[in-house]
Amino acid sequence: MLKIKVPTINIHGYYKGNNLGVNATTAQLYLFHDATTTVVGKIIHEPAVFAQEWKVLKHAQNLSPYIMEVISVDVPNRIILAPLYRCEVFDSIQQGEARQYMAQLAHGVKALHDQLIVHRDLKPSNLFISHDNCLKIGDFGVSTILSHRDEYMTGREGTGAYQAPEVHAGIPYDRTVDNWSLGVLLFVMHEEYHPFDHSGQTSERDIEFNIQHCRVPTIEGELNNIIQGLTAMNPSERLSLSVVDKWMTKLYNR
Repeated sequence: MLKIKVPTINIHGYYKGNNLGVNATTAQLYLFHDATTTVVGKIIHEPAVFAQEWKVLKHAQNLSPYIMEVISVDVPNRIILAPLYRCEVFDSIQQGEARQYMAQLAHGVKALHDQLIVHRDLKPSNLFISHDNCLKIGDFGVSTILSHRDEYMTGREGTGAYQAPEVHAGIPYDRTVDNWSLGVLLFVMHEEYHPFDHSGQTSERDIEFNIQHCRVPTIEGELNNIIQGLTAMNPSERLSLSVVDKWMTKLYNR
């Protein structure tokens, strides 16, 4: 019986390996290998989605050590290769480590905003830890590059538990939606529970209600001022990322 040989995908010497089991509607993740190294390949199904993510990633390279690096890209096959990081952030947080990662996260988000990049989906599963213990912001699938600092966006991109109130309300929003998400993430990284889902079993509908009608609980210490400032209900009153970055560097040296 004649066997049909399936061509092996080869991107600059990296060959496609096993599926990582992460299969979203827009992309799949695979391991890719060369003679000595294993990396992750994100295969994006839709040309428009690939074009937008690759546009943002190109713009984001070398802005900060806390942003995901791109190793290689195969434009015709819509594949982006990135390092195989050690783990997601919450698999690595131990006593004393969270502070370092919180400062790195604040710096990384500020670096993105300085170049008018809005991530729009900051959440734990998009934060990775490298083998040298640096936090890396990844997955820019719904990110966008603004034409000017005061530009407004629309749409419900992102993950409900980390979306700002104005996103849930369905009204136009600005780049400070990332400030809100950062505030919630800092709370979760410090307290190890979600401010709008204390039990871990709250329904998405109730989380959305809590985000729109409740404040993030207060905590002890100076970090509380940062979190409360980032999660102000009025977007115009949210702490700037420049202030947050300086504060976080002072509190928790990167």
